[in-house]
Amino acid sequence: MGLPASKFLFYFSHYLRHHPIRFLIRGKGLGFFTPTEPAEEELCRRSWPGPVWDVGASLGKYTPLMAEANPNHQVYAFEPNLNSLYYLGYRTAKYSNVTIVPAPLTVDAKSMRASYDPNFHNPSTGPQGIAFTVAEAIRWFGVPAFVKLDCEGLEYEMLERCAELLQHSTLLVEWHLEYPEGIPNPGATQFKPNLAYWRVTQVTPNHTLLEPIKPATA
Repeated sequence: MGLPASKFLFYFSHYLRHHPIRFLIRGKGLGFFTPTEPAEEELCRRSWPGPVWDVGASLGKYTPLMAEANPNHQVYAFEPNLNSLYYLGYRTAKYSNVTIVPAPLTVDAKSMRASYDPNFHNPSTGPQGIAFTVAEAIRWFGVPAFVKLDCEGLEYEMLERCAELLQHSTLLVEWHLEYPEGIPNPGATQFKPNLAYWRVTQVTPNHTLLEPIKPATA
């Protein structure tokens, strides 16, 4: 029995991103790697009253939408994968309000191993790279009005341990319930996310919208 089309494209895109032909892929061709989901796209096209964080920006399929919808606010695109950064940079080069943060957002780590393997499910290939904790990112970039949070399983621990720091932000969280064999997902078993600060709306089976119960005060 063959792979579903979505899975085939997922793995085939990794092959292409290893191949020199990757440097010829431009513009709309990037959409082959990362088709958008309607529910996510709608939220990423909204205007927000402050900074926007795209955490796990990957190839940047949503970053330009956020930049266009929020021309008067900065969009911070967090992405640690060294392969993905090339495409993210190309996709966002024309947006003066996009700042690429070539580092992961973490709970307490100041550095961690980066990877040039396009398949982020695989173990990191190195070298060591800088990381931003949530507290440090807020100190550098300000409290975000909106966060698209896609951090490959760390979302559980992040919302358990950093909920108070993000309590005035709206978050679109992608939950990662399973990982391929051999790649642990400790958040799913060790942490129960703290969602007490938000109104919770299930957007898709794997995406939850968190809207702050108490808006930020000036």
